Amino acid sequence: MPAIVCTAKASYKKQPGTLELSDTHLQWTQDGKKAPSVQIPLQDAASLFCSKEGAAQVRLKLGLVGDDAGHNFTFSSEPQAVAQAERETFKSELTNVISRNRSGTSAAPPPPAAVTPKAPVTASASLAPSKPSTPVTVAASRASVSRATSVASDGRSSIIPGADAASDFRLRKKVLMSNPELLTLHKDLVMTGQITESEFWEGREHLLLAQAAAEAQKRGRPGQLVDPRPQTVEGGEVKIVITPQLVHDIFEEYPVVGRS
Repeated sequence: MPAIVCTAKASYKKQPGTLELSDTHLQWTQDGKKAPSVQIPLQDAASLFCSKEGAAQVRLKLGLVGDDAGHNFTFSSEPQAVAQAERETFKSELTNVISRNRSGTSAAPPPPAAVTPKAPVTASASLAPSKPSTPVTVAASRASVSRATSVASDGRSSIIPGADAASDFRLRKKVLMSNPELLTLHKDLVMTGQITESEFWEGREHLLLAQAAAEAQKRGRPGQLVDPRPQTVEGGEVKIVITPQLVHDIFEEYPVVGRS
């Protein structure tokens, strides 16, 4: 039977329940039910985010391999200082798990007998001030994708190296407006202060580069031939009007004319 490492009261999708971390799984069970509604193998853990210190709710988001949206849990113990202490315990343990996943050692975890269960944090636990609960990101090692190092950003810094802040912001806005699902995720995570702008775009830089490349492409000439149409004027004379644009089109379509 898996050994329980830590446990805490937490809600999931606004439903109260209990969050438990064992040496094999992270699972959440709704109050009044015996079977867990959420059960995540630890080898699937890929990234970790936490709400900022002082936020109205004490949250923890676990991203999974192949699923950046992952799962969001809100610690609900009272007073809030207890919820923060419990969240810090889970954050510490899951950070170690994700580090092992990145190094490839998660396939061979230590035997259960070698794991010493940690006592759950209760209201009587020491509430000594802990380090500020800043967002923590641990990138997952995937088949052929390596995520960039997280850099703190206030939304005005450049995500793409070498790009000016204004152009970078414009590219991010265009990518979000063209992808409703990504825009919704951005609102849920960045606009609520759970993660920074830079952390959100970590691993998604290719979307910005693709947008920049699409804008940089030069539009080709229309698929029609240069055709200066003659006009009949008074007296039956035929006149061809040569405009500057027509001259430009002729030289572009027939470069030899421009060189003659």
